[in-house]
Amino acid sequence: MDQLAEEVSRISNDTEFNTQKLLDGSFSGTFHIGANESQNLRLSISNMSSSALGTTAKNVTADEAGTVVNTGNSFSDGVYNVTAEDEKYYLADSNGKNVASSDDGLTFTSLTVEGDTVTFTDEVLSGTVAIKGDAAVGSARVANNGLEAGTYKYDLTNQQLKDKNGNVVATDSVEAGTFVALDGTTTLFTVSDALRDGASVKVGGVDVSSQKAADHSITVINDAITNVSNERAKLGATQNRLDHTIKNLDTSAENLQSAESRIRDVDMAKEMMEFTKDSILQQAAQAMLAQANQAPQGVLQLLK
Repeated sequence: MDQLAEEVSRISNDTEFNTQKLLDGSFSGTFHIGANESQNLRLSISNMSSSALGTTAKNVTADEAGTVVNTGNSFSDGVYNVTAEDEKYYLADSNGKNVASSDDGLTFTSLTVEGDTVTFTDEVLSGTVAIKGDAAVGSARVANNGLEAGTYKYDLTNQQLKDKNGNVVATDSVEAGTFVALDGTTTLFTVSDALRDGASVKVGGVDVSSQKAADHSITVINDAITNVSNERAKLGATQNRLDHTIKNLDTSAENLQSAESRIRDVDMAKEMMEFTKDSILQQAAQAMLAQANQAPQGVLQLLK
């Protein structure tokens, strides 16, 4: 699921035509379809990334778990794994045995020793956590507000979060632990403790770790398919509109050319008729002139 979510985002970020990005939400094209100024048709394509479609995880998992403020005697030093099931969180030891449970991911109550608990300053909702004395280093989950599916690394020197290709996707230069998108306005996620250098930040796809989560994911994925279908329908309708516009412009161009031709070109039938009429009149005039010239000649012959 995580890889599929990453692939959706990759397609969204990489799809382009003539150097223009098409599916990342930035494309807005203007087509001039009329003979005069401002006779345009505008087309924009929505963001088709996994985050925009809602198919990324709602939480960011960061390599930081905060500090243990209280550890019960039953929790020995070691590495524990945190899983979620049926709206509860479980702490499992290195053998995979659940040793504690929690409703909020902060306070875990021992399943073996009554009343024994371990409390973290930050939510530990998934991943691993290493407990040693009164300290813990592991993964904490916080709300994801737009970070795409994938694995990111934190560069403490430059206070930047980078993707696997080294591209900067967010910064925490304003406030430690608060990561803001490159537009400077969108807060992607916030952790209560500043991340250490090289810390890993992970965002997966929709949650299918439990039956209940997978059941909810059906609706999420269906909504994403609906959004893609709606966008394709919009593009198809615009394409049909442009096809009709092209046909209409072709007809207008043909009519304009015909009108110009009537003005510029001669009407051969009419001109031939005029030519024939003028020719007949000319011949008749010549015949009459010839007859008129013969009459004086006859009188002269009589006089001789």
